[in-house]
Amino acid sequence: MFADGALGSRGALLKKPYADAHNHLGIQTTTPEEMNNLADFCLKHGYQLNTHAIGDSSNAILLNLYEKAFAANQDHRWRIEHAQVVDPKDFELFRKYNVFPSVQPTHAISDMRWAENRLGKDRMKGAYAYQSILKETGIITIGTDFPFDRLNPFLTIFAATQRKNTDNQPSGGFRLEDGLSLMDCLRGMTIWAAIASFQEKYSGTLEKGKEANLILLEHPLNSGGSFRENFSMLTVIKGEIVYRID
Repeated sequence: MFADGALGSRGALLKKPYADAHNHLGIQTTTPEEMNNLADFCLKHGYQLNTHAIGDSSNAILLNLYEKAFAANQDHRWRIEHAQVVDPKDFELFRKYNVFPSVQPTHAISDMRWAENRLGKDRMKGAYAYQSILKETGIITIGTDFPFDRLNPFLTIFAATQRKNTDNQPSGGFRLEDGLSLMDCLRGMTIWAAIASFQEKYSGTLEKGKEANLILLEHPLNSGGSFRENFSMLTVIKGEIVYRID
């Protein structure tokens, strides 16, 4: 489900007007009635509802809407895709209603040039706030937003941990206090992503009885220094070698 549009085009639904468009709050793309109807449908049929929400208003609307899922089933695992701008006072609702935040770290790097112009300085405290949300939830799901952004997982890791682009800018990282550790980033891309999609019994970790999905990298993973491209020398999917450099 889509709750709003993108921040760059001022389509993300905000609680207060855009800092650079004082009479504009963004766009709510799905009516409250339609949201409620779809949520009821998903509850009735056992579907997992995942909703695109970027602005702080749309995130608040969804977090409160998802309360009905929590009341019906505490292990519902409904997700908010992007959770890009969240009012800090709403962080706790992710935990309270067991809502899974699903984020794309490269968005922080692509948006950093103009995000503060759209939001103003004060609202930046809740923007791309992955570490802050993780502290509340104990879990965060990480993806790429492909095909709208690049699929390269090493860009995702670098953006999540260093909060820099491939030119290593900004030098101190973009709001680095909300960056993730390397291990939390990898968990978000593997086991936490599996849990968020009900796949943890057969995917997400290398354990006996699970699918053997793994790669052997050219370079060790690290979360420091400058960006360095990496490559898989060996790729195994469900125990079958599908790619190898001899």
